[in-house]
Amino acid sequence: MNPQDDEFEELITPKPMGACLESGVLSDDGERQHLLTLGSASDTDAPVVWKEKTKIMVFSNFMTCSSLVAGTYYYTALLPAFESDDKLDWTEATSTHMNIAAQAAETLGLFLAGPLADYFLASTLLSFHAAIASVVMICVALCSRPPIILAITCMVMFTKGMMWPSVGNVIAANIPPNQQDTSFLVACLASRSGDTLYAIFFGILMGSYNWQWRHAVTALVAVLIPIYVILFGYVFPKDLLQPHGGEPSVGGWCLKWKRMLSDPDGWLAFFTLAGTYGCWALAPYVSVLFVDVYHVTPGEAAGGTAFMTMGMVAGLLWGSLVASIGGVTVGRTMNVIQGVAGILALQTLATWDDATFNQALYLQGLVGFGFVVPAYLPYLAYSAASPPAERAFRLASLDGAGSILCIILMSVYGQIRQKETGRDAARKLYSYTAVGLSVGVISMAILYSRLGKKAAEARRTASSH
Repeated sequence: MNPQDDEFEELITPKPMGACLESGVLSDDGERQHLLTLGSASDTDAPVVWKEKTKIMVFSNFMTCSSLVAGTYYYTALLPAFESDDKLDWTEATSTHMNIAAQAAETLGLFLAGPLADYFLASTLLSFHAAIASVVMICVALCSRPPIILAITCMVMFTKGMMWPSVGNVIAANIPPNQQDTSFLVACLASRSGDTLYAIFFGILMGSYNWQWRHAVTALVAVLIPIYVILFGYVFPKDLLQPHGGEPSVGGWCLKWKRMLSDPDGWLAFFTLAGTYGCWALAPYVSVLFVDVYHVTPGEAAGGTAFMTMGMVAGLLWGSLVASIGGVTVGRTMNVIQGVAGILALQTLATWDDATFNQALYLQGLVGFGFVVPAYLPYLAYSAASPPAERAFRLASLDGAGSILCIILMSVYGQIRQKETGRDAARKLYSYTAVGLSVGVISMAILYSRLGKKAAEARRTASSH
């Protein structure tokens, strides 16, 4: 092992309480001591007092996630326009290739680019992704060759892998523990909001005003670039504490993998995340299942998919509200209850053969309400509780592994639908997804219990010193 690896192993090994802040870099216990003394309380279930700096940080994270998601995933709303553009040789097969390649690029970005947040400032990485996204949008608006559009889209999807590890590091290192769950859920809500905003934006310009898709993309980038400039130039806090992973090295990277794979909490976080990815894999098939089972029109089926999205937004709002008012323990207990509600909704969809289309829509909304918090918060909370030098690596690696599983599940679900009739296929898909979510919720409950005990022990140690 070379000297750099020795330094890294020393850095990620827990140190005695009282380690000090040096050059903006905090050790594991030193940073925990710093966070526990922020604000007026050290107890994660104490009343939450939101300081002005924390509010600005949460707002900047919200704007960061929503604007970067809008500037990254906008292409998904344009695929029908690509296919109908006579000047663009774009087919249904090209759309399929685009979806697969983009998902693969984002997964690769999580594994390779995501861990960079352990070494570089979050603002640097996020502004770099914003710049790449802006350039790519301009190129897409000007380009007429599908292979080029696909290639540059994959490039921005790769850099998007840095977003969640960077945002997770900012929250974990700079926001007190009793405010982190709320902050994470607000950032997740921003991500879902970004998905909605570009769809509404294109819907108005292209649907109501009959704009060409190229003009709509140009308008979107014209809106986003000033937001990025203001956000990263003036709003995003400049004096954030940034945990540092030392100098990048292969040995250090291997040590991170070894430590995470030997951590029971890491496996619980993975099983929680994996259990929810059945719901993500199910989402693209919801509209066709509506047509197969309830024999509605394609337009009605497409509109029905909004119920799961609305349920997800409601779930994130409710989760953040409960965590903010009731504290960490109450909030995480509600997370488990939400997950159970999602399981019951999935099982009802699988077994209730006489349900009407409207009843199925409300159940889909309950599925979104139930699974969305387990899909985000547990692995974000786990990474926040990890050693500072490993947070981004663990978050990105878990997310990347989950993305691979999602691709596999989407393929399996597609094969089931092809081989089975409408009702039989729906019954299997909903049942399998319910089983997966059950595993996720049980793992989440155990993980929350273990993290709570570790946090209580850390508070006792801090108070004794």
